[in-house]
Amino acid sequence: MGFFEKLKQGMTKTRDNLSGKIGDLMSSFKKVDEDFLEELEETLILCDVGVATTMKIMEALRAKIKEEKISETPQVKQVLIQIVEELITPPEANITYPCVILVVGVNGVGKTTTIGKLA
Repeated sequence: MGFFEKLKQGMTKTRDNLSGKIGDLMSSFKKVDEDFLEELEETLILCDVGVATTMKIMEALRAKIKEEKISETPQVKQVLIQIVEELITPPEANITYPCVILVVGVNGVGKTTTIGKLA
């Protein structure tokens, strides 16, 4: 098995874990309330989305829920997908390839995990 196949397999596990846990959460709650939002926030953090990113997602999600008066959990899933797509859309940049990206941080902060997700 090549490097990219291993990477793809590892990311598939992460994706399945995240989507599975969010799916379970959506099916266990019918209405959108503060308990649901707290569980969703906890799920995102436990699935290694990261605290800062989770806070951005939850802030945008709460605003959309209020703005669009969303009350059902299936509607939340669509809004959540839109928010995540907006976050991962790369900004316009004038990068010439190949390029080198330096990742710096203290031990145990998730550099390797982040590099794997970026790849």
